[in-house]
Amino acid sequence: MLTRTLTSVLVALPAAAALGSAQVSSILPFRATGALLIGDAQSGAVLRANDADGDGLFLGAGELAPYFDPAAAADPATGQPYGPLGEPTAISCNLQGEICVIFQSLSPVAVMLRDRNGDGDAMDPGESRMFVNGAAMAPLALGFCRGAAFDPSGALWLTVDGPSNDWIVVLRDLDQDGSAHGAGELTVAYDDAIAATNGNPPLFSLSAFGFLPDGVPYATNASFFHKFTVRFVDSDGDGILHGPGEVIPAYQSGGGNPQQGTARFAGIGADRGLLIYNSASKQLISARDNNGNSVYDDVGEAVVFAASGDAGLLWGSGGALGFGGDSSVYYADRGAASRILRFVDLSNDGDARDLGEIAVALEFAASAFPSVQPSALFSLPKEPAAYGAGTATGSFGPVELRWSEADGLPVSGNSAFSLSIAGAPAGAPIGMLYSISPAAIQLELLAPGISDLSSFLFVDLAAGDVGAFGVPGTTDASGAAAVPIPIGATSPPLAGRTFFVQALLVDGGSPLPVVLSNGLSITLL
Repeated sequence: MLTRTLTSVLVALPAAAALGSAQVSSILPFRATGALLIGDAQSGAVLRANDADGDGLFLGAGELAPYFDPAAAADPATGQPYGPLGEPTAISCNLQGEICVIFQSLSPVAVMLRDRNGDGDAMDPGESRMFVNGAAMAPLALGFCRGAAFDPSGALWLTVDGPSNDWIVVLRDLDQDGSAHGAGELTVAYDDAIAATNGNPPLFSLSAFGFLPDGVPYATNASFFHKFTVRFVDSDGDGILHGPGEVIPAYQSGGGNPQQGTARFAGIGADRGLLIYNSASKQLISARDNNGNSVYDDVGEAVVFAASGDAGLLWGSGGALGFGGDSSVYYADRGAASRILRFVDLSNDGDARDLGEIAVALEFAASAFPSVQPSALFSLPKEPAAYGAGTATGSFGPVELRWSEADGLPVSGNSAFSLSIAGAPAGAPIGMLYSISPAAIQLELLAPGISDLSSFLFVDLAAGDVGAFGVPGTTDASGAAAVPIPIGATSPPLAGRTFFVQALLVDGGSPLPVVLSNGLSITLL
C-alpha cells in the first residue's frame, strides 16, 4: 500500500464511465464552504453570506458581509474605483478558484475576483480585474446576459439576449493579459438566426447556461411562447453549436411532466439532476435523465421540487438559484419579502415540499443590509484547509505545506494541481504521506530519536487507504519546493473524497533529521 502514489489514487479509482471534461463547471458549486455569494440588484454589489455555525442558514450575527463593491474597489487598470457596473446577473468560477461576476447595465461586464489575503472579501488591491467590458464588443453590446459558466480550459461562456437576436459567446484570454478584449478572444458559438435557418428550434430569449452531467452545454429559453430547455451537440466538431440538428430539446414538459414556462434560470443539482425555475407558476422543477437518453422529460422523469405557497411561504419575483455543499438548494426571492430560501430533500422522495424541508435562510429586512434585492447566487468552492503545525525546530521551520492557488482547485481534470512547501531545511529530500483520515500523533512515540517533540504525524497511517511517495528534487536554498499532484479526469464517485496529506523532509544538518509539515485536508471537487 505504501508504494502507491497519491496521483495513482486520484486517477485510478474504479469508474463506471469517464467524467466529461466540461462537467467540472457544474460540479464546482456543490462542494461548498458554506459561504454563499449574493448579487444585489439594488446596490450593484456582491455580498458574502458565511454559514459560520454550520446550520445551512445565514441568520447569525456577522454572517452577512460585503464581498465586492464596484463603487469602492479599485480597477487595477486605472487605480480608481470601477464605479457602478449595473446589476449582478450571474456568478461562476473557474478551476483556479477565481470568481467571475457578470454585471449588467446597457451591456454585460465580467469582473474576475479572488480573495487573496483571506479576509473574506475581494476589495483589496490585486483581488479584482476587468475581464470583459461588452460595451464595444459585438454582439455583447446592448445584449443582456443571465447565463455564465466556465469550461475546464478557462473559457467563459455567456448567453446574450439581444433586442433582435440571441447568441452564446465564448471568451478566451489567448494572450494571457488577464482580459478577453484582444483579437480573436471572442467567438460566437451560437447564433439564433443561423440556428433557425438550419432547421433548429429558435430560442428567442436565451437565459440560463451550464453543462449537463455528460459535459454537454445546455440553455434555457425564457420566451413566453417558446418554453423549453435545449442541449447543444457539436456534431460536426467545428466548435459552433447552431448547425443542422445541433440544438436538441432536453426538457419541454412532455410525458405529463410539469410545465417549464418561462425559465429564467436553471442549474445542475448535487443529485446530478436538472433544476429549472418556472417564473410564471413560481415552481422549481427537478428533472433527471433516468433512462440515459439525454432527455429530461420522459414519463416520470420530472416533479415539482418546490413551489410558491409551500410551508406557507409565498414567493415574489425569482432572482437566482444556488447550490450548497450538502445537497441544499438556495432560491433568491425578490420583492417585498426579499430573502433567500433553502430547500433540502430530507426524506429523499425527489422533492423538498415536506415538513421541515423549506427554511428561510436569510431575511434581508432583518439583516445589516435590509434593502438587498438578490439577483445572483453562487456557493464558493471548498479550498484545501491546513490544520496542525509543522516542526518548529528545522533549519528554517516551522515547515508549512500550502495549497498553491495559482495552480487551481483540486478538481477532476486539473493536471496542474500542486502544493507547495515553505520553511523547510535547504536541500532537503521530500516525501509525502497521505491517508483518508487525519491524526495528531507525536512522532517520538512512533519512532523514538528521529525527530523532536514538536513533530506530529497528522495523517492516520492505520487507516484503510494510506500511502507515501517521493517528490523529485529537493527544497531550494530558502527551504521551499513545489509538489505537483496532477489530478486526472475520473468518474463521479471520486468527487467529494477527502484526503489528508503531510510533507516529511530530511534535515541532514540536524542530529534529529526528520521534520514534518502541518497537515492539509483536500476534498476533491
